[in-house]
Amino acid sequence: MPEFWRFNGREWTILQLVAGQYEERDGRRPAKGHRSPTLPLVAKADLYGFLQTAIADEVTAELNFRQWVRTQIPGN
Repeated sequence: MPEFWRFNGREWTILQLVAGQYEERDGRRPAKGHRSPTLPLVAKADLYGFLQTAIADEVTAELNFRQWVRTQIPGN
């Protein structure tokens, strides 16, 4: 699996497979970046907002996230 995410209820971590080993990609290591290679459009900070909303209401969180993504795509 080229990438996986881990969220422990407070902190979200992106791990990316590089040369056979997983490397953490997060805001604490700016040189590594803080975006998912799978979803480069979405910054880690934006996903925290989604996760916080999802804890309270998964359906609303998904609808809001889809709407936000559409606004980020040029031409929409």
